[in-house]
Amino acid sequence: MITNVAQGAEALLEFIQPSGGNRLRVESTVLEQSVYGRLVVLYALYHADAPVVSDPYETLVGKFYKDKMGHHAFHTMRELRDVLSQDTLQAPFAVPRALFYDQHQRLLVQERVNGVPYKELVHRADFDRHMRRAGSAMAGLHSLKLAIGSTTSVSHHLCDLMHPHPLELAEQLPEYRGVIEGIVQTLFELEDGWKHEVECSPIHRDFHLRQLFYGDGRVWIIDWDLFAKGDPAIDIGNLVVYLKTHLAYNDFRSIENVLEGYFASGSSAILKRIPLYEALTYLRLACKRFRLKAPRWKDRMRNMLYSSEQCLSGQAVSEKISRVSHGS
Repeated sequence: MITNVAQGAEALLEFIQPSGGNRLRVESTVLEQSVYGRLVVLYALYHADAPVVSDPYETLVGKFYKDKMGHHAFHTMRELRDVLSQDTLQAPFAVPRALFYDQHQRLLVQERVNGVPYKELVHRADFDRHMRRAGSAMAGLHSLKLAIGSTTSVSHHLCDLMHPHPLELAEQLPEYRGVIEGIVQTLFELEDGWKHEVECSPIHRDFHLRQLFYGDGRVWIIDWDLFAKGDPAIDIGNLVVYLKTHLAYNDFRSIENVLEGYFASGSSAILKRIPLYEALTYLRLACKRFRLKAPRWKDRMRNMLYSSEQCLSGQAVSEKISRVSHGS
């Protein structure tokens, strides 16, 4: 991977200065390396004659992929930027500019978002307002008309988002086979019962606070690797579960604010489908607990499976909010 980082810097210089000349200086810092082989690098650019101790004139983010997912993310970001640049569209969210994709290295280079990370906004007094903005940004994404994106369903989500696949998890842990298979069967049954109501839209499929920044009066959304089309309730369900598992002290208020921002200018018809995708997200987390095997992983995996079952039995926070919003 060290060689890739250096080669990525060379590819970046070639993109910026294809004819050579007074070469820029590039410094590389590895930000993240995932178990799936994706490597995220911060490239700081300096003028050739800049002092050794100085601020870069620009910083960019490079992402190395193990597969062709970077190519998909690159074209997704380009398409989103093109649509969002239309003068008639006042979108509440923005997407970083994708500079280029190096097919040989499977390297995507994009601009760095200079906004404030949402994970830092959590501690600010105006966090409620930012959560409403996050809901509005999600609604803005779901309202876009895009030519790209494969249409997905629960079956695709189980394959694309969960490692191992839940049924493989059931094979590995036969004591949980009944629970896991019951959850999967219920997900399919609910989807089948509601599929005639679903209006497929662009979906992020990994929408949570670590993907969000606030800057220039807009919410910036990053990491478009899993972009597709499908039921927009999946993004809401994913964020709801993130808030419930990361903001235990104010998760209910944050969820209310997200939904308020999301439904400010639209129908709340999809509210009833959110528990389905909360359950799907908890199942995804159960698979993750098994994969990573951190301390007490089995207890935590069991808790995720229990939460998934609770969502499907009507105990999801989002459903309680739905009842409150209808005055029942």
